[in-house]
Amino acid sequence: MDAPLRIVLPDGEAVFSRGATDSAPTLTVLNPRFFERVPWHGSIGLGESYMASEWDADDLVGVCGALGMSVVTAVPALIRWGRRWFGPRVVAGAVGKATDYAAAHYERPNELFELFLDDTMSYSCAIFDGTSDLEEAQRLKYESICDLADIRANDHVLDLGVGWAGFAIHAAATRGCRVTGISLTPGQQAWARRRVEAAGVQELVTLEIADYRQYAGSFDVVVSLEMFEHVGARYWREYFERCAAMLRPTGRMAMQTITESDRYFRFYGRSMGFINKHIYPGGMLSSVRQLRRTIAQSPFRLGMSREIGQHYVPTLAEWRHRFDANQNRIETLGFGESFRRMWELYLAGSQAMFDRRTLGDVQLLLAP
Repeated sequence: MDAPLRIVLPDGEAVFSRGATDSAPTLTVLNPRFFERVPWHGSIGLGESYMASEWDADDLVGVCGALGMSVVTAVPALIRWGRRWFGPRVVAGAVGKATDYAAAHYERPNELFELFLDDTMSYSCAIFDGTSDLEEAQRLKYESICDLADIRANDHVLDLGVGWAGFAIHAAATRGCRVTGISLTPGQQAWARRRVEAAGVQELVTLEIADYRQYAGSFDVVVSLEMFEHVGARYWREYFERCAAMLRPTGRMAMQTITESDRYFRFYGRSMGFINKHIYPGGMLSSVRQLRRTIAQSPFRLGMSREIGQHYVPTLAEWRHRFDANQNRIETLGFGESFRRMWELYLAGSQAMFDRRTLGDVQLLLAP
């Protein structure tokens, strides 16, 4: 059943109402351009309209959850209001107009992420088993990956898309293993190198700028922490083939990746959305069913699996709280109101989609 939702004008006049009560999340239209963007451009129009301050919400997570980031059920009412404001010219000109798929790339310095991530600088789902502390929950996530892959002191681990080296540092410090981390982001890696040195594990952790498709090596364990989302559907099979080729015969791969529900993937999986355009250009999520199918066609066999998507709700809630608490510092980094609202909607919309289980997150153990 669709969640309750109210769409109103600033004076409270109702534009759309679905199962609405006084406590229903309410979207308030602040600028008529909302009616130009949203019916014709789905989540992209919704997101860009929010970035432009054309609408606001009393409960942003609740509104995003009720809309499902699609606004499909509200479209007829929004079209009627668009005609009222702009006349039929807007309807005729907008129908069938192709969505602009050119991804806008925003500069995102390390300092921005430092403002809302914890000290591990982990930018993936934590595991809140018996704790409400984000940093401890991220370390529990690292431990779950280490346990899943049975990482030991004599292992050489390849960390794909090493990020700020949070997992690499943890694995080296707690398991005594060697870790090689590769990524394509020099600025992020320079920051990660300083973190490795500060943790005193520079003898065990090596960081390199490299593309996994051209990288050669032989490892006991390959770890992929929410990196698969950036590979692209066209290269999913190649990704697993390359990972398998870099493993020794007794090797194993531990993987954590965000997934879409099978229903959402079937209807929307290959379409361009707001987050895909503005936050993760070129990214693509798989469903669990599609992921299993892809693995079955690869050199891997699937071992253990664990769904941890429910833990993304508190993870994102904590990131949102930290982001909101650092508005002044975000501004000093040179990010304006449009960027702030873009990121705010990204975090709130993601939290809503995990809460409604449109998105999930799975940990997998693979063996060649």
